[in-house]
Amino acid sequence: MDSIQKIGERLKAVRIARNLSYIDVCKSIGFYKEGLSNIENGIRPCTLEILIKLCKTYAVSPEYILGLENLIWEIEPRWASLIKEMQLRNLNPRQVYKMVERDFKRTEKLENEILKQNKHPLQ
Repeated sequence: MDSIQKIGERLKAVRIARNLSYIDVCKSIGFYKEGLSNIENGIRPCTLEILIKLCKTYAVSPEYILGLENLIWEIEPRWASLIKEMQLRNLNPRQVYKMVERDFKRTEKLENEILKQNKHPLQ
């Protein structure tokens, strides 16, 4: 795999991790969808101008995209374990969000039921 493909793969991975569509990104940087697709798929190289715009949009360093460093950002250990678990279960951020939202609603419902049961008649 050549460097153009590696750069494209990293750009695509970050875009997906940020839960951004081609359209969202292209509107943000003033670029066209097919061009971004070609860059991500290693068909065409990314210009310096586009690389800088993408890095700003994705909030990553150019060094990460170019493969000069391995970390996108510093991560607290608890978030790192969540990311590892997501990777093991092959979950995307949207799926995790839905799971957390569902659990939050379930917890909220249980809390309300407990409050109703423990409510003093004079209150």
